[in-house]
Parts: sequence; C-alpha cells; structure tokens
Amino acid sequence: MSTITLWIQLENEPSPEKYTPNGLSATADLADFAALLCQDIEAFSKLKGRDLQFFTGGDHIPLLVDTLLTGVPNNSAENPLVIRYPLSSTPGIGHAPAYYWIVASPSARGLQKIRGVTTQNFTLFTIWDGDDIEDEFQLNAIVEETSPKQKKRETSLGIKIEGKKAYGEYTLKEVSRLFVKEEWNNIGNAPQFDIESLPQVEPQSEPTDTEYKYFIDSLKNWDSIFCGEIPNEATARCFISIFMGCAILVVQRYLSQCKQGYHPKDLRLLVEEMLSGSRGYGPIDYLVKYMQLVVMVNEA
Repeated sequence: MSTITLWIQLENEPSPEKYTPNGLSATADLADFAALLCQDIEAFSKLKGRDLQFFTGGDHIPLLVDTLLTGVPNNSAENPLVIRYPLSSTPGIGHAPAYYWIVASPSARGLQKIRGVTTQNFTLFTIWDGDDIEDEFQLNAIVEETSPKQKKRETSLGIKIEGKKAYGEYTLKEVSRLFVKEEWNNIGNAPQFDIESLPQVEPQSEPTDTEYKYFIDSLKNWDSIFCGEIPNEATARCFISIFMGCAILVVQRYLSQCKQGYHPKDLRLLVEEMLSGSRGYGPIDYLVKYMQLVVMVNEA
C-alpha cells in the first residue's frame, strides 16, 4: 500500500497542514477521504462524510466525491485541498466555523472598547428563546432551522456579558445610585429641571441672522429630501444632528469671541462615543465635550 500525503486546510483555519490518510489505498477517492476525516478529526466527530465539501485554489465549485486522492489537482502548501463543513441548504451561507466567526468577531471587537469586557466573557444567544450559542455548530443548526425568505435567512441574536445585567434587569433605584449617587424609588423623586433657573443669555451668545438662516435652511432641505416623513430612527437622527450641530457652532463662535485662550477643538460634538464606565450599555448617540469635561449626553 503506497503512502499518500496531502496538503489540507479547514476553511476556518489560517494556514494549511500536511496530512497522511493512513489506511487508504492509492485508489481511494474523496468519499473515502471524507469518511476517514470524520473518524480522525475531532471537529468532524458528529458529522458524516457527506457533510464535507472539498475545493482547490479559488474555485467555488466543489470537487466530485469520486475524485481520486492522487488526482487532486496541483496539491501543495500554496494550493491546499480546502475542506468546508457542514453544508447549508441555502446558497451563500458558509460552513459553520466561518459563519460563527463572521458573527462573533465584529461583536468581540466592539465589546473590547468597553472596560472590563474581553472576548472570553461574552456569549451569543438567540433572542426568541434566550438559549446560549456555545459553538459554531449550534449557530449553524439555528441557521438550518430558519426558513429562507427570498433566498435569505434572518435570525436575531443577542450578546450577554458575564457579570453584567441587561437593561431591563436594573431598577430605578439602582440606576439613580449608579449615575447620580442618589436612590429614587420612583421617577417622582427625581429633581425637575427648570429652564428659567438658568442664567440669562448674553446678547453676543444669541444666534446671528446667518446662523438662524443656516439652521432653518438645513431643516427645510432635509424635510424636502425625506418628503416630510420620519419613518425610523436613522431618519430622525438627520434632524437631531442639525439641532446639535447648529448649537455647537453658535457656542464655538461665542467662545472664540469672548474667551481668551479658547481653542477651536476645546468644544466638540461626538457621535457614537464610548464612555469609560458605561457598564456595557454601548456607545452614546451624541456627546458634547468641553475640553475633557462631558457637558451633555443625548440619546436619540
């Protein structure tokens, strides 16, 4: 029995490896090879040979299962035999490990911005039943069970962070203690903001005619663009940005005229900004910062 050695690469792995299919003869084909892999590789232990697909190079068409191992074209470290698993009945859905990585990797990168969160202490879960998704095979099973609509499959996933509670689990007393160092049993205990208590606005801080015109024109233009309709949050943000942006322009102009040593970058508007200590709540929609002091936070 002659020895066959192939360069193989699992589709989710960064590099190929040399593999010797012990026990197979020179007349073995990819069907025989698939059955052996399911016995020999732990990641395939719950699969059957028919669950595997084989590709070479940049080809998108899988090799036929009766392709002889000795006939795998141009097999080398630069052109390994690529193994995809398991199959999905919907075109465009990749093998499970790659699909899991595509979903989890962007989530992990975003969560790393939050203090105390690492890629090891968050879990994906399904929104409709709350079940955790512990590995790529569970995720692929969920995708398989989701009925395709117009050749697409849609499912809703959430993220749980170890040691952090969901929004809905916090009481008003806990929230008030965290953010204002007071304990409110109901919203009526919260202090009320009285705009009349603010200092009188200095004349030079009033918007100029040019600034008023820019503000009104901007609102009219966007209202025309959207045909007077605001169907979702993304559309609303276009209008919110006008209010926020014009207010910043007025204050920047006032400070540049009246405050010595003022630098144009001292006052700025930030969008989708991560705050240290946000406790995993995600980015702030709009944040106004004066030098290093946060003076206003706004949620769209």
